Amino acid sequence: MIAAPGYPDNVDKGFSVPLLDDLPSDLQIDYAAVKKDGHNLISSGGRVATIVGHAKKFN
Repeated sequence: MIAAPGYPDNVDKGFSVPLLDDLPSDLQIDYAAVKKDGHNLISSGGRVATIVGHAKKFN
């Protein structure tokens, strides 16, 4: 999980969140609490992204 600065008590809003669109196929990113501004994502809440990895085994 990627969280905004100050999370969870005093969340900073309005900062740029990196748009990660060149991830390997076994990784998935889900954005939340962001709004699109042109080609940028801007935070509007505490938890801004979750990254999930997919694999056949967990070591």
